[in-house]
Amino acid sequence: MRIALVSTVLLAGCVDWPDTTGAPSLDESGPWPILKPIDEVIEPQSSAQPGTDNQLDALSARATKLKSQARTMRREIADPDDIEALRSELAR
Repeated sequence: MRIALVSTVLLAGCVDWPDTTGAPSLDESGPWPILKPIDEVIEPQSSAQPGTDNQLDALSARATKLKSQARTMRREIADPDDIEALRSELAR
């Protein structure tokens, strides 16, 4: 345990620390940031948004296609003809 602590301290001494002389300073005399109510920042999440049904249908169709491809890819492949059949099914 002591060896780990000593080696950590010694390794920390080998690090090139960044030069902070040219870093920008904090301007405390500047204006305060403008705070906005959370309702203006976050849009309300409504299920009645236009196009939501089309997006859900498209997502559902994509999920169904991916599940079908996964079932196809789980098949056992015995010879090169099976590989070609698998490629043609996945290309659809």
